[in-house]
Amino acid sequence: MLLMEVLVEKKMEMQAEQDSNAMSYNKANAVSRTVSKSSRLYKNSSWDLVDAEKEDDFSYESLKDEQLPKELKGKSKVEIKTYVEKKAKAREKLQHEIATLNLKRRNYVAKQNNDATNNLENAMIKALKSQAEKKNYNWE
Repeated sequence: MLLMEVLVEKKMEMQAEQDSNAMSYNKANAVSRTVSKSSRLYKNSSWDLVDAEKEDDFSYESLKDEQLPKELKGKSKVEIKTYVEKKAKAREKLQHEIATLNLKRRNYVAKQNNDATNNLENAMIKALKSQAEKKNYNWE
C-alpha cells in the first residue's frame, strides 16, 4: 500500500473512531457530530476529493494515480471529475436531509421541554423553594 493510501486510511479510521466515541456517550452527541460533519464548516480537503475539488488550488490535472482510491485508479480525468460531481450531489442531498431532520428534531425537543411538567429545571426550582422555606427565606 502506498503512503498516501495509508494516510487516507488512517484518517478515515480516526474519523470512524470519533463517530463511535460520540455514539458511546449518548445519542445527542452522535446527532451533534453528524450535524457538524454535514455543515459547510467541516472539510477534509487533504484526503477527500469532494472537499478538495472546492479548493482554489485544486486541479484534476495534478492528481496522480497513486493518490486515488482504488475505484478511481486508471480512470481518465473526465471520469474522475464526473465521479466527484456525482458524489458531491449525493453529499449535498444528504446534508440537506440532515439539516431538515435536525430542525425537526430541535423543534420536537423544544416542544417536549415546554410541555414537560416534570423536567429537570422544574424539579430543581421546586427543591430550592422547599429548602428556602425550611430556612425561612421568602421566594419571590
